[in-house]
Amino acid sequence: MAPFQTPSSEAAPAHDRAGAVLKLLDEKTAATLDRLLTYGPETAGGMMTTRFLALDRHTRVGDAIARIRGEPEAEMVFYLYVVDEALRLEGVVSLRQLVLARQDQELREIMNPKVIRVRVDTPRAEVADVIARYNLLAVPVVDTTWPV
Repeated sequence: MAPFQTPSSEAAPAHDRAGAVLKLLDEKTAATLDRLLTYGPETAGGMMTTRFLALDRHTRVGDAIARIRGEPEAEMVFYLYVVDEALRLEGVVSLRQLVLARQDQELREIMNPKVIRVRVDTPRAEVADVIARYNLLAVPVVDTTWPV
């Protein structure tokens, strides 16, 4: 037994320890982590971040840029994901496209609707292959109904 470890803590299942940690977190963070823990660690769902920007297709370019500035905790802002009202992934806009577009254009006008995506249960090696094959900086992870 390792020093400072009691027999009961050594035998405690990982999910019991995770549950104890989740109770210490704020409700929103705990809910997010609880959802992520349902995915295997070697899957896209287990590796994905939840700190990305998904904006409505009717969002104007100027508003999208303001949103990026207003959310410094967002990761991978190289891409903005464009979603419909049901949060289904409809397209992607690169940061370059966003900067070159007119401020009054809607994202739906400049988005690429041919989005390369992976499912939450996609194995880690396949995710890496998709990223390498298409030279991506990130790939959206979706569930079976395509919400991001």
